[in-house]
Amino acid sequence: MIRARLRHLLIGGVTVLATSSAATVLVAAPEAHASVVTTASGVTVAQPHTSLTYTSEPGDFVGAGRHEVLRAGPVYTVTVSGDHSSLHLSVHNADYSTFWDVFVAPGAGDVLRPGTFPGAARYPFQAGRAPGLSMDGDGRGCNQSYGSFAVNQIAFDDAGAVTMADVTFVQHCETPTAPALRGTLHFQALPLSYLQTSDAGDYVGQGVSKRYLGSTSILTVSGTATGFSAGVSGLGDGWNITAAAKSGRRLVVGQTYATTRFGDASHAALDVTGDGRGCNSSTGSLTITALTVTKGAITALSVSFVQHCEGAVPALRGTLHYGA
Repeated sequence: MIRARLRHLLIGGVTVLATSSAATVLVAAPEAHASVVTTASGVTVAQPHTSLTYTSEPGDFVGAGRHEVLRAGPVYTVTVSGDHSSLHLSVHNADYSTFWDVFVAPGAGDVLRPGTFPGAARYPFQAGRAPGLSMDGDGRGCNQSYGSFAVNQIAFDDAGAVTMADVTFVQHCETPTAPALRGTLHFQALPLSYLQTSDAGDYVGQGVSKRYLGSTSILTVSGTATGFSAGVSGLGDGWNITAAAKSGRRLVVGQTYATTRFGDASHAALDVTGDGRGCNSSTGSLTITALTVTKGAITALSVSFVQHCEGAVPALRGTLHYGA
């Protein structure tokens, strides 16, 4: 087990990033949670942010069994750099008495993209087509590492430098069965996810609950201020959520609407279908937590819903975050 800082190795490992621009922000102390803002109307809206979150199982050498959330603020500096070939996030305080580095890289012949990267080995010493992964800090690191990472979102500028990233990872030191260090790296990323839970007896969801992220699934949204259609394809499923305001109305952020399948003057419309199943009639509710319309088209949306098919008690529940 490495018990000293391997700064020289890490600097060597990041030379592939030398031609990419770096973006530097400040992250706050672990207890700060500054990724949302509340408007004057009391509506909470997600904001792009940069952060490193990790949870270390008891016995994990690197994370020492701790959980920390490092977010933008005045205490820590975070530098993110990378391109299609690798990504590096570095966190440190003013005197480097606390520091963390995270590296992820695709295997040879691959690029960083939305998707999963299993079989990762210690970066930058991975062999063959194995992806690279390394998190070390506070004087602790792995001699060998085993793990995987998933890229939920990533974007680059015209020069190829990373401008946004949302990555989760799992690292095991020295053996594949060692206690895990799990982490999430956000770089100016907004939420993108769909969580669906189905009660036993619910016909559409069949009693199964799943979370769909960009690494495994494609999420799409289209619509206007009066209604929207959202699609989720992944994990072997295909779901479609269509909703509309009451007849002649617009959707209002912060409002919860009673719904029926087709809607009317008193109800918003809500119809959730998928995997060949849907309701003939439905009741439920729809809550709009965020909605951004640009030039008449939806560009960001956050909603939650409850749907009951055919007047039955079992419910299908969902929460969608699309850039909000």
